Amino acid sequence: MSASEVQHSYYPASAAHTSYQAGSYLLEAGYRPTDEECATLAAPIASFLRNCSCYDMLGVSTQVVVLDVQAPLSVAFIAAQETRIQSCVLWDPRKRQYVGVLTSTDYICILLYCQAHPKEADAVALWTIEHWQEVRAAQGLGRPKEKLGAPPGPKSGIITCKTDTSLHDCLQMMREHCVRRIIALAEKEGEDFSLVAMMDVEQIVEYLGVMFFHIEKAGGSIGRAGGGANSSTGDAAGDGAGGVGAPHRTNLTISTAKNTTSVAGDSDLSSPQHNNSHQLRSNDFEEYDDDPQGVFALGEAYVLPPYVASIITQAEAAGASGSGGVGIASDVRVGPYSSIFDVPFMYVPQVGAHRRKPIFATMEQKLSEALTLMLDHNTESIAVCSPKEGVIIDVVSRSDLLRMENQGVYDTQLTVREALASKISDHIFVFYEKDTLREIFSHFVRRRVKELFMVDPDTGRLLGQLNVAEFVYFLVFGVSD
Repeated sequence: MSASEVQHSYYPASAAHTSYQAGSYLLEAGYRPTDEECATLAAPIASFLRNCSCYDMLGVSTQVVVLDVQAPLSVAFIAAQETRIQSCVLWDPRKRQYVGVLTSTDYICILLYCQAHPKEADAVALWTIEHWQEVRAAQGLGRPKEKLGAPPGPKSGIITCKTDTSLHDCLQMMREHCVRRIIALAEKEGEDFSLVAMMDVEQIVEYLGVMFFHIEKAGGSIGRAGGGANSSTGDAAGDGAGGVGAPHRTNLTISTAKNTTSVAGDSDLSSPQHNNSHQLRSNDFEEYDDDPQGVFALGEAYVLPPYVASIITQAEAAGASGSGGVGIASDVRVGPYSSIFDVPFMYVPQVGAHRRKPIFATMEQKLSEALTLMLDHNTESIAVCSPKEGVIIDVVSRSDLLRMENQGVYDTQLTVREALASKISDHIFVFYEKDTLREIFSHFVRRRVKELFMVDPDTGRLLGQLNVAEFVYFLVFGVSD
Protein backbone atom coordinates (compact mmCIF):
# COMPACT_ATOMS: atom_id res chain seq x y z
CA MET A 1 0.00 0.00 0.00
CA SER A 2 1.51 3.32 -1.04
CA ALA A 3 1.90 6.26 1.31
CA SER A 4 -0.91 8.09 -0.48
CA GLU A 5 -3.29 5.19 0.10
CA VAL A 6 -3.65 5.46 3.84
CA GLN A 7 -6.47 3.31 5.16
CA HIS A 8 -9.27 5.28 6.77
CA SER A 9 -10.38 4.37 10.27
CA TYR A 10 -12.47 1.22 10.52
CA TYR A 11 -15.51 1.59 12.76
CA PRO A 12 -16.69 -1.94 13.61
CA ALA A 13 -20.23 -2.74 14.76
CA SER A 14 -19.06 -4.45 17.96
CA ALA A 15 -17.23 -1.30 19.12
CA ALA A 16 -20.59 0.13 20.17
CA HIS A 17 -21.05 -2.64 22.73
CA THR A 18 -17.86 -2.99 24.72
CA SER A 19 -19.96 -3.90 27.76
CA TYR A 20 -21.68 -6.75 25.91
CA GLN A 21 -20.17 -9.91 27.39
CA ALA A 22 -22.55 -12.57 26.05
CA GLY A 23 -21.18 -12.74 22.52
CA SER A 24 -18.56 -15.40 23.26
CA TYR A 25 -21.17 -17.56 24.99
CA LEU A 26 -23.49 -17.42 21.98
CA LEU A 27 -20.61 -18.33 19.67
CA GLU A 28 -19.57 -21.24 21.86
CA ALA A 29 -23.14 -22.56 21.82
CA GLY A 30 -22.70 -23.07 18.06
CA TYR A 31 -26.46 -23.21 17.47
CA ARG A 32 -27.53 -22.61 13.86
CA PRO A 33 -31.28 -21.88 13.72
CA THR A 34 -33.31 -23.36 10.89
CA ASP A 35 -35.42 -21.20 8.57
CA GLU A 36 -38.51 -22.12 10.59
CA GLU A 37 -36.80 -21.16 13.85
CA CYS A 38 -35.62 -17.85 12.37
CA ALA A 39 -39.23 -17.05 11.46
CA THR A 40 -40.22 -17.80 15.07
CA LEU A 41 -37.54 -15.47 16.45
CA ALA A 42 -38.47 -12.72 13.96
CA ALA A 43 -42.22 -12.87 14.69
CA PRO A 44 -42.20 -10.28 17.54
CA ILE A 45 -40.56 -7.66 15.31
CA ALA A 46 -43.09 -8.36 12.55
CA SER A 47 -45.91 -7.99 15.09
CA PHE A 48 -44.45 -4.73 16.37
CA LEU A 49 -44.37 -3.27 12.85
CA ARG A 50 -47.97 -4.35 12.23
CA ASN A 51 -48.90 -1.90 14.98
CA CYS A 52 -46.92 0.98 13.45
CA SER A 53 -48.29 2.86 10.44
CA CYS A 54 -46.64 4.97 7.76
CA TYR A 55 -48.19 8.03 9.37
CA ASP A 56 -46.49 7.19 12.68
CA MET A 57 -43.10 7.15 10.96
CA LEU A 58 -43.44 10.46 9.14
CA GLY A 59 -41.37 13.22 10.68
CA VAL A 60 -42.46 16.75 11.46
CA SER A 61 -41.71 17.68 7.84
CA THR A 62 -40.94 15.72 4.70
CA GLN A 63 -39.41 16.69 1.39
CA VAL A 64 -40.31 15.06 -1.91
CA VAL A 65 -39.20 16.13 -5.39
CA VAL A 66 -41.81 15.59 -8.12
CA LEU A 67 -40.86 15.80 -11.80
CA ASP A 68 -43.07 15.95 -14.87
CA VAL A 69 -42.34 13.04 -17.23
CA GLN A 70 -42.16 15.57 -20.07
CA ALA A 71 -39.27 17.45 -18.39
CA PRO A 72 -35.82 17.05 -20.03
CA LEU A 73 -33.17 14.92 -18.35
CA SER A 74 -31.02 18.01 -17.78
CA VAL A 75 -33.71 19.30 -15.40
CA ALA A 76 -33.66 16.01 -13.49
CA PHE A 77 -29.89 16.31 -12.95
CA ILE A 78 -30.24 19.91 -11.80
CA ALA A 79 -32.99 18.91 -9.34
CA ALA A 80 -30.84 16.12 -7.91
CA GLN A 81 -27.81 18.41 -7.66
CA GLU A 82 -29.66 21.24 -5.91
CA THR A 83 -31.75 19.16 -3.50
CA ARG A 84 -29.28 16.28 -2.93
CA ILE A 85 -32.31 14.01 -3.24
CA GLN A 86 -31.50 11.15 -5.60
CA SER A 87 -34.99 9.70 -6.00
CA CYS A 88 -37.71 11.82 -7.60
CA VAL A 89 -41.36 10.87 -8.03
CA LEU A 90 -42.63 11.10 -11.62
CA TRP A 91 -45.98 12.68 -12.50
CA ASP A 92 -47.81 12.18 -15.79
CA PRO A 93 -50.16 15.17 -16.36
CA ARG A 94 -52.03 13.37 -19.13
CA LYS A 95 -52.88 10.37 -16.95
CA ARG A 96 -53.15 12.61 -13.87
CA GLN A 97 -51.28 10.11 -11.72
CA TYR A 98 -47.86 9.25 -10.35
CA VAL A 99 -46.22 6.77 -12.71
CA GLY A 100 -42.75 5.99 -11.42
CA VAL A 101 -39.57 6.99 -9.62
CA LEU A 102 -36.34 8.34 -11.09
CA THR A 103 -33.51 6.89 -8.99
CA SER A 104 -29.73 6.88 -8.73
CA THR A 105 -29.76 3.86 -11.06
CA ASP A 106 -31.21 6.10 -13.78
CA TYR A 107 -28.55 8.78 -13.28
CA ILE A 108 -25.76 6.21 -13.49
CA CYS A 109 -27.28 4.54 -16.56
CA ILE A 110 -27.66 7.90 -18.32
CA LEU A 111 -23.98 8.74 -17.80
CA LEU A 112 -22.82 5.28 -18.90
CA TYR A 113 -25.10 5.48 -21.95
CA CYS A 114 -23.58 8.83 -22.93
CA GLN A 115 -20.10 7.36 -22.51
CA ALA A 116 -20.99 4.44 -24.80
CA HIS A 117 -22.72 6.75 -27.33
CA PRO A 118 -20.66 9.98 -27.29
CA LYS A 119 -22.26 11.33 -30.48
CA GLU A 120 -25.67 11.24 -28.80
CA ALA A 121 -24.58 12.84 -25.51
CA ASP A 122 -25.81 16.36 -26.30
CA ALA A 123 -29.14 15.05 -27.56
CA VAL A 124 -29.62 12.81 -24.51
CA ALA A 125 -29.63 15.85 -22.22
CA LEU A 126 -32.73 17.07 -24.07
CA TRP A 127 -34.57 13.76 -23.96
CA THR A 128 -37.69 13.78 -21.86
CA ILE A 129 -37.75 11.59 -18.77
CA GLU A 130 -40.54 9.58 -20.40
CA HIS A 131 -38.42 8.89 -23.51
CA TRP A 132 -35.45 7.89 -21.37
CA GLN A 133 -37.54 5.34 -19.49
CA GLU A 134 -38.66 3.83 -22.80
CA VAL A 135 -35.02 3.55 -23.97
CA ARG A 136 -33.91 2.05 -20.67
CA ALA A 137 -36.71 -0.54 -20.68
CA ALA A 138 -36.07 -1.50 -24.32
CA GLN A 139 -32.34 -2.03 -23.77
CA GLY A 140 -32.55 -3.51 -20.26
CA LEU A 141 -30.18 -0.89 -18.85
CA GLY A 142 -29.37 -0.97 -15.15
CA ARG A 143 -30.63 -4.48 -14.55
CA PRO A 144 -28.30 -6.45 -12.24
CA LYS A 145 -26.39 -9.18 -14.08
CA GLU A 146 -27.00 -11.52 -11.15
CA LYS A 147 -30.76 -11.33 -11.77
CA LEU A 148 -30.91 -11.45 -15.56
CA GLY A 149 -32.82 -14.72 -15.38
CA ALA A 150 -35.33 -13.36 -12.88
CA PRO A 151 -38.85 -12.36 -13.92
CA PRO A 152 -39.40 -8.68 -14.74
CA GLY A 153 -40.53 -6.28 -12.04
CA PRO A 154 -44.00 -4.79 -11.66
CA LYS A 155 -45.44 -3.13 -14.77
CA SER A 156 -46.60 -0.08 -12.84
CA GLY A 157 -43.04 1.05 -12.06
CA ILE A 158 -44.21 2.47 -8.74
CA ILE A 159 -45.31 0.91 -5.45
CA THR A 160 -47.72 2.94 -3.33
CA CYS A 161 -49.45 2.66 0.01
CA LYS A 162 -51.83 4.71 2.14
CA THR A 163 -50.76 6.58 5.24
CA ASP A 164 -52.54 4.07 7.50
CA THR A 165 -50.72 1.09 5.94
CA SER A 166 -48.64 -0.78 8.51
CA LEU A 167 -44.86 -0.68 8.18
CA HIS A 168 -44.90 -4.48 8.10
CA ASP A 169 -47.07 -4.42 4.96
CA CYS A 170 -44.87 -1.71 3.41
CA LEU A 171 -41.77 -3.85 3.83
CA GLN A 172 -43.62 -6.87 2.50
CA MET A 173 -44.64 -5.00 -0.67
CA MET A 174 -41.11 -3.67 -1.20
CA ARG A 175 -39.67 -7.15 -0.79
CA GLU A 176 -42.19 -8.76 -3.15
CA HIS A 177 -41.62 -6.15 -5.87
CA CYS A 178 -37.83 -5.94 -5.42
CA VAL A 179 -37.86 -2.19 -4.75
CA ARG A 180 -36.34 -0.22 -1.88
CA ARG A 181 -38.78 2.66 -1.63
CA ILE A 182 -42.53 3.12 -1.42
CA ILE A 183 -44.76 6.15 -2.02
CA ALA A 184 -47.26 7.13 0.68
CA LEU A 185 -50.46 8.66 -0.72
CA ALA A 186 -53.38 10.29 1.06
CA GLU A 187 -56.83 9.96 -0.48
CA LYS A 188 -58.55 13.20 -1.47
CA GLU A 189 -62.06 13.93 -2.62
CA GLY A 190 -62.97 12.14 -5.80
CA GLU A 191 -60.39 9.79 -7.31
CA ASP A 192 -57.30 11.95 -6.72
CA PHE A 193 -54.52 11.26 -4.24
CA SER A 194 -52.03 13.66 -2.72
CA LEU A 195 -48.41 12.59 -2.32
CA VAL A 196 -47.37 12.63 1.33
CA ALA A 197 -43.90 11.09 1.41
CA MET A 198 -41.48 8.69 -0.20
CA MET A 199 -40.07 6.17 2.25
CA ASP A 200 -37.17 3.79 1.78
CA VAL A 201 -35.96 0.75 3.69
CA GLU A 202 -33.24 2.74 5.43
CA GLN A 203 -35.81 5.12 6.96
CA ILE A 204 -37.91 2.23 8.27
CA VAL A 205 -34.81 0.66 9.85
CA GLU A 206 -33.95 3.98 11.49
CA TYR A 207 -37.49 4.33 12.84
CA LEU A 208 -37.49 0.76 14.15
CA GLY A 209 -34.17 1.37 15.87
CA VAL A 210 -35.27 4.64 17.46
CA MET A 211 -38.47 3.07 18.83
CA PHE A 212 -36.65 0.00 20.17
CA PHE A 213 -33.89 2.02 21.79
CA HIS A 214 -36.39 4.34 23.46
CA ILE A 215 -38.24 1.33 24.87
CA GLU A 216 -35.02 -0.11 26.25
CA LYS A 217 -33.94 3.26 27.61
CA ALA A 218 -37.21 3.34 29.59
CA GLY A 219 -36.31 0.01 31.18
CA GLY A 220 -37.96 -2.37 28.74
CA SER A 221 -36.17 -4.97 26.68
CA ILE A 222 -36.26 -6.09 23.08
CA GLY A 223 -35.95 -9.79 22.61
CA ARG A 224 -36.91 -11.44 25.87
CA ALA A 225 -40.22 -12.33 27.41
CA GLY A 226 -40.55 -12.45 31.15
CA GLY A 227 -37.37 -10.45 31.70
CA GLY A 228 -34.89 -13.30 31.51
CA ALA A 229 -33.56 -16.30 29.70
CA ASN A 230 -35.18 -18.68 32.14
CA SER A 231 -38.63 -17.82 30.80
CA SER A 232 -38.18 -20.77 28.47
CA THR A 233 -38.42 -24.41 29.36
CA GLY A 234 -36.44 -25.57 26.34
CA ASP A 235 -32.83 -26.67 26.27
CA ALA A 236 -29.95 -26.21 23.86
CA ALA A 237 -30.65 -29.44 22.07
CA GLY A 238 -34.01 -28.14 20.95
CA ASP A 239 -36.14 -30.71 22.78
CA GLY A 240 -38.22 -28.10 24.59
CA ALA A 241 -40.28 -25.11 23.62
CA GLY A 242 -37.53 -23.47 21.64
CA GLY A 243 -36.23 -26.49 19.78
CA VAL A 244 -36.88 -28.04 16.42
CA GLY A 245 -40.55 -28.51 15.79
CA ALA A 246 -41.56 -25.85 18.31
CA PRO A 247 -44.90 -24.20 17.52
CA HIS A 248 -44.83 -20.79 15.91
CA ARG A 249 -46.13 -17.95 18.07
CA THR A 250 -46.68 -14.95 15.85
CA ASN A 251 -48.24 -12.75 18.51
CA LEU A 252 -46.36 -9.90 20.15
CA THR A 253 -45.66 -10.57 23.81
CA ILE A 254 -45.52 -7.58 26.13
CA SER A 255 -44.88 -9.10 29.51
CA THR A 256 -43.82 -8.15 33.01
CA ALA A 257 -42.32 -10.61 35.41
CA LYS A 258 -40.32 -10.62 38.59
CA ASN A 259 -36.74 -11.75 38.37
CA THR A 260 -36.52 -15.45 39.09
CA THR A 261 -33.82 -18.04 39.40
CA SER A 262 -33.55 -21.25 37.47
CA VAL A 263 -35.04 -24.33 39.04
CA ALA A 264 -33.48 -27.74 39.39
CA GLY A 265 -33.31 -29.60 36.12
CA ASP A 266 -33.10 -26.48 33.92
CA SER A 267 -30.48 -26.48 31.20
CA ASP A 268 -27.34 -24.43 31.81
CA LEU A 269 -28.37 -22.30 28.85
CA SER A 270 -31.30 -20.94 30.83
CA SER A 271 -29.42 -20.03 33.99
CA PRO A 272 -29.20 -16.33 34.94
CA GLN A 273 -25.43 -16.13 34.57
CA HIS A 274 -25.83 -17.04 30.89
CA ASN A 275 -28.55 -14.52 30.15
CA ASN A 276 -27.61 -13.36 26.66
CA SER A 277 -30.28 -10.66 26.26
CA HIS A 278 -28.26 -7.47 26.42
CA GLN A 279 -30.24 -4.36 27.29
CA LEU A 280 -28.97 -1.35 25.39
CA ARG A 281 -28.25 1.52 27.74
CA SER A 282 -27.75 5.11 26.68
CA ASN A 283 -24.06 5.07 27.56
CA ASP A 284 -23.54 2.17 25.14
CA PHE A 285 -24.05 4.72 22.37
CA GLU A 286 -21.65 7.35 23.70
CA GLU A 287 -18.40 5.54 23.00
CA TYR A 288 -17.88 7.11 19.58
CA ASP A 289 -16.39 10.59 19.89
CA ASP A 290 -18.00 11.76 16.65
CA ASP A 291 -21.52 10.86 17.81
CA PRO A 292 -21.77 11.66 21.53
CA GLN A 293 -25.56 11.57 21.73
CA GLY A 294 -25.92 8.36 19.80
CA VAL A 295 -29.11 7.02 18.32
CA PHE A 296 -31.37 8.77 20.84
CA ALA A 297 -30.72 12.07 19.07
CA LEU A 298 -32.50 10.63 16.03
CA GLY A 299 -35.68 10.28 18.07
CA GLU A 300 -36.17 14.04 18.20
CA ALA A 301 -37.55 13.90 14.65
CA TYR A 302 -40.34 11.52 15.66
CA VAL A 303 -43.43 11.72 17.85
CA LEU A 304 -43.92 8.49 19.75
CA PRO A 305 -47.14 6.82 18.53
CA PRO A 306 -49.67 5.74 21.21
CA TYR A 307 -48.76 2.07 20.78
CA VAL A 308 -45.07 2.68 21.54
CA ALA A 309 -45.86 5.22 24.26
CA SER A 310 -47.97 2.62 26.07
CA ILE A 311 -45.09 0.12 26.04
CA ILE A 312 -42.73 2.77 27.46
CA THR A 313 -45.26 3.67 30.17
CA GLN A 314 -45.51 0.00 31.18
CA ALA A 315 -41.72 -0.33 31.23
CA GLU A 316 -41.29 2.75 33.41
CA ALA A 317 -44.05 1.62 35.78
CA ALA A 318 -42.56 -1.86 36.06
CA GLY A 319 -39.14 -0.41 36.78
CA ALA A 320 -40.48 1.95 39.45
CA SER A 321 -42.36 -0.85 41.23
CA GLY A 322 -39.47 -3.30 41.00
CA SER A 323 -41.74 -5.89 39.40
CA GLY A 324 -39.31 -6.66 36.59
CA GLY A 325 -38.91 -5.70 32.97
CA VAL A 326 -41.29 -5.26 30.09
CA GLY A 327 -40.26 -7.33 27.11
CA ILE A 328 -41.05 -7.46 23.42
CA ALA A 329 -40.24 -11.04 22.57
CA SER A 330 -41.44 -14.37 21.35
CA ASP A 331 -42.73 -16.63 24.10
CA VAL A 332 -40.80 -19.45 22.42
CA ARG A 333 -37.08 -19.90 22.90
CA VAL A 334 -34.88 -21.27 20.13
CA GLY A 335 -31.79 -23.02 21.44
CA PRO A 336 -29.77 -20.37 23.34
CA TYR A 337 -31.62 -17.50 21.62
CA SER A 338 -34.55 -15.52 22.99
CA SER A 339 -34.43 -13.02 20.12
CA ILE A 340 -33.43 -12.83 16.48
CA PHE A 341 -30.98 -10.15 17.64
CA ASP A 342 -29.04 -12.70 19.71
CA VAL A 343 -28.00 -14.80 16.71
CA PRO A 344 -24.39 -14.34 15.52
CA PHE A 345 -24.16 -13.42 11.85
CA MET A 346 -21.96 -16.43 11.13
CA TYR A 347 -24.82 -18.78 12.11
CA VAL A 348 -27.28 -17.42 9.52
CA PRO A 349 -25.44 -18.06 6.22
CA GLN A 350 -28.63 -17.42 4.23
CA VAL A 351 -28.40 -13.68 4.96
CA GLY A 352 -26.38 -11.52 2.59
CA ALA A 353 -26.04 -12.20 -1.13
CA HIS A 354 -22.48 -10.83 -1.06
CA ARG A 355 -21.37 -11.96 2.40
CA ARG A 356 -18.57 -14.04 0.91
CA LYS A 357 -18.07 -12.14 -2.35
CA PRO A 358 -15.67 -9.19 -2.10
CA ILE A 359 -16.78 -6.56 -4.62
CA PHE A 360 -14.30 -3.73 -4.95
CA ALA A 361 -12.56 -1.29 -7.25
CA THR A 362 -9.01 0.02 -7.10
CA MET A 363 -7.87 3.63 -7.08
CA GLU A 364 -6.59 3.41 -10.64
CA GLN A 365 -9.75 1.96 -12.20
CA LYS A 366 -12.08 4.21 -14.16
CA LEU A 367 -15.06 5.64 -12.31
CA SER A 368 -17.29 4.10 -14.98
CA GLU A 369 -16.03 0.63 -13.99
CA ALA A 370 -16.90 1.26 -10.33
CA LEU A 371 -20.38 2.48 -11.28
CA THR A 372 -20.89 -0.58 -13.49
CA LEU A 373 -19.92 -2.87 -10.59
CA MET A 374 -22.62 -1.28 -8.43
CA LEU A 375 -25.24 -1.82 -11.13
CA ASP A 376 -24.16 -5.38 -11.93
CA HIS A 377 -24.27 -6.46 -8.28
CA ASN A 378 -27.20 -4.25 -7.22
CA THR A 379 -25.28 -2.60 -4.38
CA GLU A 380 -25.51 0.94 -3.03
CA SER A 381 -21.74 1.26 -2.63
CA ILE A 382 -18.53 -0.68 -3.13
CA ALA A 383 -15.20 -0.67 -1.36
CA VAL A 384 -12.05 0.78 -2.87
CA CYS A 385 -9.25 -1.59 -1.88
CA SER A 386 -5.52 -1.94 -2.21
CA PRO A 387 -5.06 -4.63 -4.89
CA LYS A 388 -2.56 -6.74 -2.92
CA GLU A 389 -3.67 -6.53 0.71
CA GLY A 390 -7.39 -6.28 -0.01
CA VAL A 391 -7.72 -3.68 2.75
CA ILE A 392 -10.39 -0.99 2.32
CA ILE A 393 -8.90 2.41 1.49
CA ASP A 394 -12.13 4.25 0.74
CA VAL A 395 -15.74 3.70 -0.31
CA VAL A 396 -17.53 4.94 -3.42
CA SER A 397 -21.32 5.09 -3.36
CA ARG A 398 -24.15 6.03 -5.68
CA SER A 399 -24.70 9.23 -3.73
CA ASP A 400 -21.10 10.28 -4.43
CA LEU A 401 -22.11 10.77 -8.05
CA LEU A 402 -23.84 14.05 -7.18
CA ARG A 403 -20.60 15.38 -5.66
CA MET A 404 -18.58 14.67 -8.80
CA GLU A 405 -20.21 17.33 -10.96
CA ASN A 406 -17.84 20.01 -12.25
CA GLN A 407 -19.59 22.99 -13.89
CA GLY A 408 -22.36 20.77 -15.18
CA VAL A 409 -20.02 18.01 -16.40
CA TYR A 410 -19.93 14.46 -15.00
CA ASP A 411 -16.71 12.81 -16.22
CA THR A 412 -16.98 9.04 -15.88
CA GLN A 413 -13.52 8.62 -17.44
CA LEU A 414 -11.86 9.92 -14.29
CA THR A 415 -10.02 7.37 -12.21
CA VAL A 416 -11.57 6.48 -8.86
CA ARG A 417 -8.69 8.33 -7.20
CA GLU A 418 -9.46 11.52 -9.15
CA ALA A 419 -13.21 11.20 -8.58
CA LEU A 420 -12.77 10.86 -4.81
CA ALA A 421 -10.14 13.61 -4.52
CA SER A 422 -12.65 16.26 -3.41
CA LYS A 423 -14.61 13.93 -1.14
CA ILE A 424 -14.40 14.55 2.58
CA SER A 425 -12.81 11.50 4.19
CA ASP A 426 -15.39 9.30 5.87
CA HIS A 427 -15.02 6.56 8.40
CA ILE A 428 -15.43 3.08 6.98
CA PHE A 429 -18.18 1.20 8.77
CA VAL A 430 -17.51 -2.51 9.03
CA PHE A 431 -18.57 -5.58 10.98
CA TYR A 432 -17.16 -9.01 11.77
CA GLU A 433 -18.70 -12.36 10.99
CA LYS A 434 -18.87 -13.16 14.72
CA ASP A 435 -20.95 -10.06 15.51
CA THR A 436 -24.53 -10.58 16.63
CA LEU A 437 -27.43 -9.30 14.56
CA ARG A 438 -28.14 -6.83 17.38
CA GLU A 439 -24.72 -5.22 16.93
CA ILE A 440 -25.12 -5.05 13.15
CA PHE A 441 -28.64 -3.60 13.48
CA SER A 442 -27.38 -0.93 15.87
CA HIS A 443 -24.58 -0.04 13.43
CA PHE A 444 -27.02 0.38 10.54
CA VAL A 445 -29.29 2.59 12.65
CA ARG A 446 -26.63 4.79 14.20
CA ARG A 447 -24.53 5.24 11.08
CA ARG A 448 -27.45 5.65 8.66
CA VAL A 449 -25.69 3.74 5.89
CA LYS A 450 -27.07 1.36 3.28
CA GLU A 451 -24.11 -1.03 3.15
CA LEU A 452 -21.79 -2.44 5.81
CA PHE A 453 -18.55 -4.18 4.87
CA MET A 454 -17.50 -7.45 6.48
CA VAL A 455 -13.77 -7.61 7.13
CA ASP A 456 -11.30 -9.99 8.72
CA PRO A 457 -10.81 -8.76 12.33
CA ASP A 458 -7.09 -9.61 12.26
CA THR A 459 -5.99 -8.36 8.83
CA GLY A 460 -8.73 -5.89 7.91
CA ARG A 461 -9.11 -7.63 4.55
CA LEU A 462 -12.48 -7.22 2.82
CA LEU A 463 -14.55 -10.42 2.92
CA GLY A 464 -17.97 -9.25 1.73
CA GLN A 465 -20.75 -6.77 2.38
CA LEU A 466 -24.33 -6.57 3.62
CA ASN A 467 -27.17 -4.38 2.36
CA VAL A 468 -29.63 -2.84 4.82
CA ALA A 469 -32.65 -4.10 2.83
CA GLU A 470 -31.72 -7.79 2.88
CA PHE A 471 -30.78 -7.45 6.54
CA VAL A 472 -34.09 -5.93 7.70
CA TYR A 473 -36.11 -8.40 5.62
CA PHE A 474 -34.47 -11.17 7.62
CA LEU A 475 -35.12 -9.43 10.96
CA VAL A 476 -38.82 -8.99 10.14
CA PHE A 477 -39.68 -12.09 8.10
CA GLY A 478 -36.97 -14.53 9.17
CA VAL A 479 -36.04 -15.20 5.54
CA SER A 480 -33.42 -13.74 3.24
CA ASP A 481 -34.21 -11.36 0.38
